[in-house]
Amino acid sequence: MSIYIYKVALKGLYRVLNRIQKFFLSADQLLVRQVQKHQYKTVSVYGIGEVGVAVVSLLTGKGIKLEHWYDSKIATQNNHYLGHTLTPYAELKHDRSEAIIIASEAFTEQIQKVIEDNLYSGTIVKLKP
Repeated sequence: MSIYIYKVALKGLYRVLNRIQKFFLSADQLLVRQVQKHQYKTVSVYGIGEVGVAVVSLLTGKGIKLEHWYDSKIATQNNHYLGHTLTPYAELKHDRSEAIIIASEAFTEQIQKVIEDNLYSGTIVKLKP
């Protein structure tokens, strides 16, 4: 067989393995893996629910700097959670992190709209369907 056929077969196998990992890894692990894959050094997180807490914990353990932590429930400055400052989502337009992670399984589309409406200019990292 030619090298081309092997390359095509390997690409197909790689896609299948990527789909399989979704069944074995949690949402927070999948999101942080995307951040690591792109080698982002500073990120922000949108979501203070269960997934958000787990993502922030993993980021800290991986040495990735948390720039801002947002949630729709945060409307004013000077809020803190688990030792981190929470930022009102209206401040998204000033965020200069390399990427923002949508830390939600259920509200990804709504959160993405809020992020885009508030003129965030970095990359959006989210769970893939």
